[in-house]
Amino acid sequence: MTMHAPDENAADQHGAGALNGVLDDLGRLAEGRTTVAFGDIVSTLGARGFGPLLLILSLFLMVPVGAIPGVPAAVGLVVIGIGAQVARGRKGLWLPQRVNRLRIEGQRVTQAIAVLRPRLQWLGRVLHRRLPLLAEGRLSLMTIGLVLICLGIAMVIIGFVPLLPLLLALPALVFGIGLTMRDGVVVLLGHAGLIPAVIVAWRSLAGG
Repeated sequence: MTMHAPDENAADQHGAGALNGVLDDLGRLAEGRTTVAFGDIVSTLGARGFGPLLLILSLFLMVPVGAIPGVPAAVGLVVIGIGAQVARGRKGLWLPQRVNRLRIEGQRVTQAIAVLRPRLQWLGRVLHRRLPLLAEGRLSLMTIGLVLICLGIAMVIIGFVPLLPLLLALPALVFGIGLTMRDGVVVLLGHAGLIPAVIVAWRSLAGG
C-alpha cells in the first residue's frame, strides 16, 4: 500500500484558488503522456487537501473518464480512504498498489480538465465561506467522513450498474465543494443529495 500525503503549504488552500490550482496541477501531470497512473492523479489532487481531491474524483465519474472499467471502484476506494481520514481528523491517504497502478489515457484526463474548468471557475465566483461550523466543525466532519465511507463502499460494490456511479458521486461531489469552499450551505446540500442515492442503491441491492 502507498501513502499519499498532502503538501503542507498547499493543503490549506481553499476557494477559487484551490479549484483552479488543482486543475493546473492535473494538466501538467497529463501533458504529453500517453497514460497517467491513478496513483499519480490522487497524489497530485490530494496535495491540495481532501476537498479538491474528493471534488475532482467525483466529477471524473460524470465525464467519459468514469466509463473506463475499474475507475468507479478505484474512486470508491479513494472515497472510503478520504472518509476515514476526514472522520478521524487525519491527513494522508493509503491506497492499494493495484489501485495506484490503474492507468487512464492522458488524452481523457486532458479532455476532462477542459470540460471541468469553466464549471469550477463559475463555482469559485458564486460560492464563499458560510456556516463554517458545518464545513469545519469536528462533529460535522465526522459525520461527513462516515457518509463518504458508505458512499465509497457502494461505489465499489454496485458501481458497475449503469448511471449508478454518477448518482453516488453527486453527494460526494457536493461535499467536496463544501469542504473546498468552506461553505456549510453546500455541505447541507450534500446531505440532501444522499436521499436519491440511497433510494436507488437500495433498489439495486434488492434486485428491483
